[in-house]
Amino acid sequence: EQGWDILFFAGHSGTSQEGQRGEIQLNQTERLTIDDLRFALKKAIARGLQLAIFNSCDGLGLAYQLAAQQDLYLPQVIVMAEKVPDPVSPKFLRYFLDAYIRGESLYSSVAEAREKLHGWEQQYPCASWLPVVCQNPTVQPPTWKELRYGPINQSRWQLPRTAVIASFLVTLALMVVRPWGVIQPWELQAYDQFMRWRPDQGVDPRLLVVEITEEDFQYQDDQGMKRKWSLSDAALAQLLDKLQAHHPRAIGLDIYRDFPVSDEYQDLANGLPKMDNFFAVCQASNPTLNHPGIAPPPEVPPERLGFTDVVIDSDGILRRYLWYATFNSDSPCQTEMSLSLQLAFR
Repeated sequence: EQGWDILFFAGHSGTSQEGQRGEIQLNQTERLTIDDLRFALKKAIARGLQLAIFNSCDGLGLAYQLAAQQDLYLPQVIVMAEKVPDPVSPKFLRYFLDAYIRGESLYSSVAEAREKLHGWEQQYPCASWLPVVCQNPTVQPPTWKELRYGPINQSRWQLPRTAVIASFLVTLALMVVRPWGVIQPWELQAYDQFMRWRPDQGVDPRLLVVEITEEDFQYQDDQGMKRKWSLSDAALAQLLDKLQAHHPRAIGLDIYRDFPVSDEYQDLANGLPKMDNFFAVCQASNPTLNHPGIAPPPEVPPERLGFTDVVIDSDGILRRYLWYATFNSDSPCQTEMSLSLQLAFR
């Protein structure tokens, strides 16, 4: 009959493929869902339950179900987004409680725990990305002291009302200034910072990048290879022979060649149209910048072309990459797919 503030579960759990249902695994055969616990949770929330911690694998489905139940208003839920290595669970709980009991806010405590888990990512990759806070934005998260002694100088009804008014005013202000681009510099800075915080994904072993350097230019010149741009017909033929020997699924040439293969290399000229795994590039015209565009190699059919046009933000930084686009009919580049998308579809 006694109320409690925190619900804690450690063990095994899972989420359905559509991500909308979660279950708690008691043993090999027995499982519980949020629907099974609905009435017990409803009574616990009425008696003061404010925080649920599911320190178990793949708990987003549990959080989704708690949020979807109209009569379950649980303010704060902490779950693990993916499968959790066994040593990570107790470390997170210890780091979180150390900060929370010390007086840090709920969000700061979770953030501090994630920062400390980052130090274990060499052994447990992406460990710091596992803890997720699912929150009710109209409820102020309680501190540890408030859980022990009750809210300080504020009733439980005043906190949501204040939060709702503040949220409304902030939302209204953003709706007014955002269309004018006033806050765009800060939004882009925040986006850039989040990108820098991403863990290193490492090198994809399926990809091979061939770079053409100044030494390669000099080598072609020393060998008497005639070239209009960075890669001569002779060098391209040699490169394709070496790559095709490894039977790649796709070869993308990110070098402009708006001229035909010379008569000296008829094998290359005849082979490019038949090389189904070879993709070349072109660039669309831009009347605003008075840019005529760059045509593709005449030997490569349209279905194996990709554009390289990009969109640069106002601060001169490239943050977006086009996958699909439609250009003017007079543009020398008439493909609708980017080179990256063409290669990815292979």
